[in-house]
Amino acid sequence: MTGPRLHGQVEARALDEDMITGCLGRIGFRLRPGPWNRAEPAPDGLCPKLVFAPPEGERASNVHVVEAGSEAARRKLLFRDFLRAHPAARDAWSDFKLRLAAMTSDIYQYGRAKAGPTEILLIAAESWARRIGVLLVLIAVVAIYIAIISGIVHGHTGAL
Repeated sequence: MTGPRLHGQVEARALDEDMITGCLGRIGFRLRPGPWNRAEPAPDGLCPKLVFAPPEGERASNVHVVEAGSEAARRKLLFRDFLRAHPAARDAWSDFKLRLAAMTSDIYQYGRAKAGPTEILLIAAESWARRIGVLLVLIAVVAIYIAIISGIVHGHTGAL
């Protein structure tokens, strides 16, 4: 296993493998082999994806291509947002992945070993998102209430 790897996400209207592989191939990206690079588990089944390696000699990276608005896209963005909002979880995840990479010599073994912890982290992220979602709705209701009260206090009785 190599050191830290960059991950990027591209959302496409449709997951047309031939078209996407052709476009990314023209700039040197290579479709990664293996079934784990074509789909990932989700609570309701498998989410299709395509994963590309960088051009030869470039920094280690993975470019994940998923269908726009799909469950795969949502879960990847939720995972990112959760780690951004929780530095302790982000640091623990980074440490876990670095230790795992040092213990495994095979990318397939590495991916299988992190699958369970990834799902556990996503459970926490889903719970966090529900709490944040409720909080955002409450903030919006309070803002509307303040706007209405402010209009009444200042003599504005028209519709907002």
